[in-house]
Amino acid sequence: WRVVLEAGTKISFSFQQFVTYYLLSTVFYRIVQVWSLEDISRTIYSGTFSNWLLKPLFYLKIDLAHNFGLKVTRLITIIPIFLLIEFFYKKDFIFTITGGNLLILIISLVLAFFLYLIMENSFALLSFWTEQLDKFNEVYYVINNFFSGGVLPLALLPGGLKTVMGFLPFRYLLSFPLEISMNLLTVKEIIQGLSIELGWIVFFTIMYFWLLPKGLRRYTDIGR
Repeated sequence: WRVVLEAGTKISFSFQQFVTYYLLSTVFYRIVQVWSLEDISRTIYSGTFSNWLLKPLFYLKIDLAHNFGLKVTRLITIIPIFLLIEFFYKKDFIFTITGGNLLILIISLVLAFFLYLIMENSFALLSFWTEQLDKFNEVYYVINNFFSGGVLPLALLPGGLKTVMGFLPFRYLLSFPLEISMNLLTVKEIIQGLSIELGWIVFFTIMYFWLLPKGLRRYTDIGR
């Protein structure tokens, strides 16, 4: 991006904003990321999903605890790397969010985590209807990485495409918290974004509890 900017290409982001965006994205992504889709689909295929059903806790709570544990351990490894890179780019790293916006940022990250969790759990239940979900997983991860803003800031996309992205759930997994942290949104846009994010959480929660009993009726523990 430095080369692109130095070549005189007109972009709405400065180099400092790019540095801040990608540095923060490494930490934010670890905060919100879950590993439910691959893990749960694997347990369904292998037949070990039965072990989850026999436990006194609802398996969604077990998955929540599992992802939280993974999150803590992976944050421990990524924070030193973040601090090292920030040291070399400290003149270009601009993180000035304070007060009310900081609270809103924390709320958006918490909501992003729960959206990520319930969305991947909902998609994982498709394993009850298909022998292999690998191809779906691959397509999902590519779409998720791009549409969430992991590849490039969604703010750089053309207006029409950016508008469409704003109504998809992927933006709220990463791009939305980053936009809040960089003060790129108005109060109205933040309220609208949080409303859409909550709407997607409700949607996937309904989808999850609709698919689960139907999937369990199809589930057969034959082992592999």
